[in-house]
Amino acid sequence: MQTTFVVEPEEWTEKFWRKIMPLFRKRKIRVTVEEIETGSANCQIDTYFKINKLQKEFSSFNVFSSTELSKTADESYDKNF
Repeated sequence: MQTTFVVEPEEWTEKFWRKIMPLFRKRKIRVTVEEIETGSANCQIDTYFKINKLQKEFSSFNVFSSTELSKTADESYDKNF
């Protein structure tokens, strides 16, 4: 299991560790600390919120059941398309 947490300096506390440790149960983990530039964080939760916004924005868009989405995606990457 791999998870990315983006925390502000004031959140880097014992309370933070007590909150995330149950996620890993009693397994051994590796912690890597990386400095990020302000505003450049792109983690899973950011991606979730972007996708959620797009789903709401296009919720009224109908896709015909006969549409082959995988084929359509493949064709969109075709250089001759």
